[in-house]
Amino acid sequence: ITGRILACHGTDSLLEVFRVSTDEEIRKKLQKKQKKARKRARDAGDDDSTVEEVTETVEDYVKRDVTIKLSAKIRSFDCHMESSNKAKFISLLTNNTLETTRLSNIGEKQSDVGVASKLSLPGHRTDVRTLCFSSDNTAMMSASAESVKIWNRATQQCIRTMACDYALCSLFA
Repeated sequence: ITGRILACHGTDSLLEVFRVSTDEEIRKKLQKKQKKARKRARDAGDDDSTVEEVTETVEDYVKRDVTIKLSAKIRSFDCHMESSNKAKFISLLTNNTLETTRLSNIGEKQSDVGVASKLSLPGHRTDVRTLCFSSDNTAMMSASAESVKIWNRATQQCIRTMACDYALCSLFA
């Protein structure tokens, strides 16, 4: 809505949310900095003519609001502004989970963060390495680095999950 939120993620599970200041906020901040610089100069015994001009920095434009810790590493995310101080983030995590996070009171001293929902389908959390159909064609087996799953072919539902090490091939016996 306001276009004043910037969010970034890296290779970990942290989503960093920044707030972009308006021109009015920057102007007020520069006035305060200038006033403090004059006061320091007076306290040091200098006159107002020797006070150097305060200039704006990147920190004046962009401020870190909050860092959100998610349950796994982030693959990608999207942000939706619900109002000027409320946002909703939906994140796709590396374990194939979708996690929705709500952020409210943006720009205030304490932003509120809450996990709204998680969507975790019964599929594998790592890449599937092998597939196999049963001899009667009623089931299918998939295996990955962490588990073997047996699927009902008609309903497409997972009916069994078994832990395993790194699977490279599979066979119904």
